[in-house]
Amino acid sequence: MIERLLMSDIYFADKIAKIDLEHEPKTLIECKKRSDWPKWKEAIAAELLSLKGKYLALYAEPLKVYSR
Repeated sequence: MIERLLMSDIYFADKIAKIDLEHEPKTLIECKKRSDWPKWKEAIAAELLSLKGKYLALYAEPLKVYSR
């Protein structure tokens, strides 16, 4: 009985995990076609700024600390 319930739970969980409620866009063109494009545009801009900051931090000269 327990094995049967366990198999039923696993089957149900597998089916739920495979449900794609809303297709996640893979390209900019797909993003622009969505009704929530302004939110995607904001998220993309924020990510690009974040990456730019990390890139600049990687190549910036370290600050010189002077002790008195």
